[in-house]
Amino acid sequence: MPVLEVEGLSKTYYSDGRGTTAIRRLDFAVEEHEFVSIVGPSGCGKTTLLKCVSGLLTPSGGRTMIRGAEVTSPPPEMAVVFQDYSRSLFPWLTVRKNVALPLRRRSISGKDRVVRESLEAVGLGKVPDHYPWQLSGGMQQRVAIARALAYQPKVLLMDEPFASVDAQTRAELEDLVLSVRSEFGVTIVFVTHDIDEAVYMSDRVLVLSPPPCEIQETLVIDLPLPRDQITTKAEPAFASYRARVYRAIQEGPALQAQRRAIDGSTTGDGAPGQPELSPTSR
Repeated sequence: MPVLEVEGLSKTYYSDGRGTTAIRRLDFAVEEHEFVSIVGPSGCGKTTLLKCVSGLLTPSGGRTMIRGAEVTSPPPEMAVVFQDYSRSLFPWLTVRKNVALPLRRRSISGKDRVVRESLEAVGLGKVPDHYPWQLSGGMQQRVAIARALAYQPKVLLMDEPFASVDAQTRAELEDLVLSVRSEFGVTIVFVTHDIDEAVYMSDRVLVLSPPPCEIQETLVIDLPLPRDQITTKAEPAFASYRARVYRAIQEGPALQAQRRAIDGSTTGDGAPGQPELSPTSR
């Protein structure tokens, strides 16, 4: 059984009696210990998808299952690392206390040891008593990753976690997450705008269409392990995968227009489907 299953997931936002569909009928599964990246054009609904999967946002239709149990609120088997580390860390708490914070309501033995080992795993074992504002952006994101690891999740969701750091730090954090995944055996679902990053880190890449988003293409990434920033990216296969993902994203608008034309023709008037009315407006 897959550790994570998404079945017919959809999300429509309503405003002034009209609906805008962000996600339409998404179906995919993630196997245990797998690393799956999600890419797509800006505004296609990647973050909305992650919020629905994590139980932070209620979907309009469909469901998410983790180990066979439906997700209706943030499940204890799952942790999320957000893009903006400056808003996810508490500046008045030390690094150690930030990492320990989510453990207050978890029955984990040796919590001090868990925090220490999590900090050591991300290379922050020497700064547990520093405050976030005393650290660089890359180090602050390492704190956020350490906090997620300390929570001991089965599934780790990451929403563009390296978007706010420089290129060198980004490469270091990519390798850090891959090493953490190998060491802790965690399943990772990773949202990114960076095609190279998706290909470099993943076992599979899901390419989303423009909104209302659907899975446009799924690519299995068959690159040697362990990955290396120089040798892996020099592989001809890496360039081929990168080109396929980029081409799929570029072709998305045209394919979406074709789908809308087909949807419109089925209504009998030849017009693209109109925005839905909210349930209270019907």
